Parts: sequence; C-alpha cells; structure tokens
Amino acid sequence: MVFSRILILCLFFCSALVYGHGPTRQKVKETININATADDSWKMLKNLDSAGKWHSEYSAISIEKNFRKFASKRDGAKGLIEILSSSDEAMKFKYRLKNPGSIPVNNYSANISVKQVGTTSKITFKGAFYRKYVNNDPPPGEDDEAAIKAVTEIYKNSLNLLKTKLESKQ
Repeated sequence: MVFSRILILCLFFCSALVYGHGPTRQKVKETININATADDSWKMLKNLDSAGKWHSEYSAISIEKNFRKFASKRDGAKGLIEILSSSDEAMKFKYRLKNPGSIPVNNYSANISVKQVGTTSKITFKGAFYRKYVNNDPPPGEDDEAAIKAVTEIYKNSLNLLKTKLESKQ
C-alpha cells in the first residue's frame, strides 16, 4: 500500500518535470560582408537615430536616457530598447528589448559587431531570446518557430538594407 502511493507520487512528479520545463532559449546569428570600410559601417550602425534608414523593423528611434523608443515599420507598434554597452574601439554594441513591440519574442538580448575583413566589413547580428508565449502549448504566432522566423527575417532584411545603403555611397 505504502509502496503504491510512493510509486504514484513519483510518477506524478516525474511527469510534471517532463511537461513543466517551459520554453527553450533560441539563438539566431546572421552575417554579411559589405563593400565598405569597417569605419563607415560602424558610423552608420552606431548612430541609432538613423536606424530607420537601414533597419528593416524600426521606422524611428528616439533617445531617452539609456533607452531608445522605436516604432515598427510593419504595424506601428511601439517598443523599447536598452543599450547595455557600446564600444567604438571594438565596433560593437549590446542591447536588450525591454518591450519588443510586435516582435514575437520575450527576454531578447543581442549584439551587433563590425570587423574589417580585407577590403570589406563583416557585420554580425547575434541574438538570444525566448518565444513570446512563455508557458507550455503556445498559440500559433507566439511559438519558437514564429520567434526564430521573425528575428531571422529582421536580421537578414536589415543587413541587406545596410549593405544597399553603404554600397550605394561608394
């Protein structure tokens, strides 16, 4: 009798652990080489006031202390970015989305870096995040696939816009 109760409790708690883990942190990394110097690429990237010119998601970014407010080009949704660090010497900045707006992510942090590679600059976007819906059984559009797809599209489209802008200056 006691053994069967212990067995039932073990099965209950073990099944709860299997199904109760929640979402897994996702990662996306996209890189592009641009026919421009690293200095020129970094000048455009670090000036977040002009991000609307090269970023595929943000139409405008306004500065408020260490935070940047943005509006989505797709649907006008408002979001909030916190700059965690920025280095002209390393040509890199790290940021966190405090409010992702309509991007289907949660707890998103990322960095953008620039490196000189021969006569081109190599730009890398790298981010880590959870899906928007943090509980089990997410609805469509708030699952891992939607989050990965959205971030990948934003990175690829932004890098291509940046490439077009920088190479048209040559």
